[in-house]
Amino acid sequence: MTLHLIGMGITDETGLTISEIEAIKFCDEVLIEDYTNVFEFDKKNFEKITGKKIKEVSREFVEDSEKLISSAKEKDIAILISGDPLSATTHYELLVEGKKQNVEVKVYHNSSVFSAISATGLSLYKFGATASIPNPEENFKPESFYELFEKNKKEGFHTLFLIDPNEKKGKRLTMEEALEWLIQIDAKKKKLINSKTIIVACSNLGRAKQKIVSGNLEKIKKIDFPHPCCFVIPGELNFKEEEYLKLF
Repeated sequence: MTLHLIGMGITDETGLTISEIEAIKFCDEVLIEDYTNVFEFDKKNFEKITGKKIKEVSREFVEDSEKLISSAKEKDIAILISGDPLSATTHYELLVEGKKQNVEVKVYHNSSVFSAISATGLSLYKFGATASIPNPEENFKPESFYELFEKNKKEGFHTLFLIDPNEKKGKRLTMEEALEWLIQIDAKKKKLINSKTIIVACSNLGRAKQKIVSGNLEKIKKIDFPHPCCFVIPGELNFKEEEYLKLF
């Protein structure tokens, strides 16, 4: 028996590969989690494509790796994951637990924000560590993502900022709020951001409603970017990157 980690890509159920569809058809149980991203999904069309019913599961369910792997000893289970299965560190634990319990965990790769961000014209080879901006809570407002930006800036690397898509008290963190938070931290630390700093803001990458806008902070903050959204603060640009960014 096998646990199948299946990447849904960044579009919808039509982004499934042929090998993924065949694997799903073979499975006894098909689960889906969507806490690592916001993605479009037509359950009826999925069932038409694969012939399988689907069950939604919570983050807590997926993070209980020991129990999930134990279930895969008795039947083939598919977990559908937005983007690429190994983009989020959560799913690595399933690989580790599979080794411990001698259960095969098979990974099916697909597109993710880490490849789609190349639509901005910025070279993937020049990105540093990715910084995730969480949706803050009353007693939880970490600033560690700024430290990654600081290190990348020092090396001349581009920084990709992922904005938490999860709702907290019925609200998602907006692009404007994420930028304001970053500016507040910068103002009391290194002051690496100013009115001339270029921001490359994106939403719905890889989809029909894809939006990419390049400009300064004030320009970007005035534009609505629905989830899933992210932004890049470029490092040192070569002439090709500068030329391409002008398109946005």
